[in-house]
Amino acid sequence: FLNLKNQGVEVLFVQSENGIVDLPQIEKLVTSRTKLISISMVQFLTGYRADLKSIGEFCKKRDIIFCVDGIQGAGVVQINLGECNIDFFAGGTHKWLMSLQGLSYFYISENLSQRITQKFVGWTSVKDAWKLLDYELNFLENANKFQNGNSSRIGMIALDASLSLFEEMGYANIERQILDNSSYLINNLSEIGITPILENVNKNNIAGIVSFKNQNAEKIVKELKDKDISCTVREGMVRISPHFYNTKDDLDLLVDELVSLRVNK
Repeated sequence: FLNLKNQGVEVLFVQSENGIVDLPQIEKLVTSRTKLISISMVQFLTGYRADLKSIGEFCKKRDIIFCVDGIQGAGVVQINLGECNIDFFAGGTHKWLMSLQGLSYFYISENLSQRITQKFVGWTSVKDAWKLLDYELNFLENANKFQNGNSSRIGMIALDASLSLFEEMGYANIERQILDNSSYLINNLSEIGITPILENVNKNNIAGIVSFKNQNAEKIVKELKDKDISCTVREGMVRISPHFYNTKDDLDLLVDELVSLRVNK
């Protein structure tokens, strides 16, 4: 979106409150000139899960395009794109979906697909791609018209294997396990004097990421890595991302190590 500034597009950022962005904050910036609202399904830094249904209803009433980045949410919680009135949903497969880099997915609503003028096309965007000397742009009538080139076949095979595992485990079971892990970790961090960013939010706004601020975040993550505990640092925060395969024992081990490191002191 920032690259559209030279075409006269004005981009406004909603200021989060401790990593949290909700509908009232968004409403304050919306005017009659607002064309599109874009938000992450789950914030990469704090793990806050947006109330997409409320935001989607707001956008629909005002004929505002609703765009959602799903990369930190897909593979964590289930979502009905239609019920949330999402016009555009996209992300990569290499995070919670446990696949490879180089493959992405996107959804576009039929309404938006018909409204926009397609700027970029590829040889597979048309109805009969193998008529190589046919120079008519007879676009496909589905989302495949936005495919600009060849797909990552290796990435697709990897994703298929990953989704097979998800289906075997059950999407609802995976969601329940991840959310239980996050709630369990938030509660246990609080008990040892560490304040998670999402300590006091509604459970519906929790996903898979749990973060806390600490001036020694880099040192903490390094020492945890030495104990074979994988976390990361984002903007001065320790970010923990337990997936469905992580157990309560894993989380207890993490908390015990944080206590031994005197992180809460």
